[in-house]
Amino acid sequence: MLFCIVLVVFVLEVIMKTKDWTILVITAVILLFTTGCGGRSEYRRLVALEQVLEQNPDSVRSVLYAMPTPKKERSKALYTVLKTQADYKCYEPLESDSLMLEATAYYGTGKKDYYAALAYYTLGCLYDENGNDIAALEAYLKAKDLFPDTLVRYYVLNMQNIGTIYLNTIVLDEADSYLNRALKIAQQMDDKVLLDNIYYNLGKLELYKGDYQLSDSLFSKILDSEVYAADAYFQRSKISYYYKEDYLNAMGLIERHLEIDTTSYGLLTKANIYMCKQQYDSAHYFYNLAIAMGGLNLAAYCDLYNQLSIIEKYLGNMESHYNYRDMYLELKDSLYENREDKRIMNLTNNYKLTVEQINAKNRAIVANIVIALLIVGSVSIFLITWLILNRRNKIILLNHKREINSIVADIKRQQLIQNETGVTVDRDVVVQRYNELLLKCIDEFKRMSIYNELIKSSNSINASLVSGIYDTVFKTFSPVIIYLHEEYPCLTENETLTCILSALNISVKQIADIQGRSQDAVYKQKYRLKEKLPLDVYELFFPKGNL
Repeated sequence: MLFCIVLVVFVLEVIMKTKDWTILVITAVILLFTTGCGGRSEYRRLVALEQVLEQNPDSVRSVLYAMPTPKKERSKALYTVLKTQADYKCYEPLESDSLMLEATAYYGTGKKDYYAALAYYTLGCLYDENGNDIAALEAYLKAKDLFPDTLVRYYVLNMQNIGTIYLNTIVLDEADSYLNRALKIAQQMDDKVLLDNIYYNLGKLELYKGDYQLSDSLFSKILDSEVYAADAYFQRSKISYYYKEDYLNAMGLIERHLEIDTTSYGLLTKANIYMCKQQYDSAHYFYNLAIAMGGLNLAAYCDLYNQLSIIEKYLGNMESHYNYRDMYLELKDSLYENREDKRIMNLTNNYKLTVEQINAKNRAIVANIVIALLIVGSVSIFLITWLILNRRNKIILLNHKREINSIVADIKRQQLIQNETGVTVDRDVVVQRYNELLLKCIDEFKRMSIYNELIKSSNSINASLVSGIYDTVFKTFSPVIIYLHEEYPCLTENETLTCILSALNISVKQIADIQGRSQDAVYKQKYRLKEKLPLDVYELFFPKGNL
């Protein structure tokens, strides 16, 4: 009886929400007849509810919670999936995975089936919601192979979620593949909500890849989105001031962001723009507005107090400078007292091959090559040697990429944990990972021909070489550059380039020639960087003797 009452309420709610009365009446009739208000067909009732779940999750959730849990395995499995999906769409907490594991066990992975795919997708959503991206990715990948038809909304959502996990862990090639596959289907379906989400993530992807123009273009596509407009203006503002140093446009964009959604992070970004323009009074004002609004994570507050201490020093207010400096140091100490190294390492180890595994694979490859050389004979030695060297270089580069992706994923996850919880790992651990990342990128750059050209051109650097240096540096060191910009938003593109070139042990004269400025300007830039960067990070790029 209770279920019948809730069902009637549900139908009435749907009627009030939709303008498509024909479809709605059909849906209502299906629900009422399959229900029979007596429970004659539980499964058909659940199938009917699944058809309207996407449009009316609140109402479907009410109906599901009024129903008794089905006893038959088939109905119980679908009931569990729909109930979990309804909670997910209504932003209710998803805690235990035990019932969903029972549901996925019922469906299995033996054959393509829409409800089996939906079950594994829902399990992935549950894990995703609880921050377990490894388990979520595994569930999403199983779901992908179970969809009998790809031209369905849940398939696109599943591909999008896979791409997003890869994006958040900086596995950019995989993220690119899955997000673009989702994009093509969403375009066929002409689903604006899906398209907005995908364009937003593709915008972030291109930002990570260093294609700021394309990233800006993608964010521009969703300025009319009800969900992503504020974020799109925010990201475009960061691109303008951070990568293009177009502070006027950046300010206009962040103002649009704040008109839609007045957030402390928006105020913080506005303050950073003023900071980059050296308008310290305005920066000071908006930093304090961000503090008053609250809602920043502890790491953001830590950086904010550091910026305020810099401002007060420039303004000559030494007492305030020391006060903010003390607040910054105190907060930094409290941040790094709380450690989650074990969680991070466990997560990282699931993504990367161990050094021992890599070495074992390399030894096996070398052994096979030696055997092949013996078989072929002395006549083919030259050709085989060439093939060996080529393959070895590819293996080295591949291992470099794997190691870089692993380090980046580790740092990214640390940032995600920090952003979500305000708790981060030991400072020494963070700096060590940055140093490992930098050294890997340096090693990769030195294997490229342009590095040899740069070393040979100590006296004069032509325009063609400068262009190649810019392209290669920003491509090779993109993981380092991304995280420098995220942690220290006041760094300009030229300042970032100076850091990278100094780490490569390039001379001041060459750095000045590459950037088209005087050597004195480079030296001054170095000392500005010493103010902007923590000492331990600064020394990664400017060890004693460099510059």
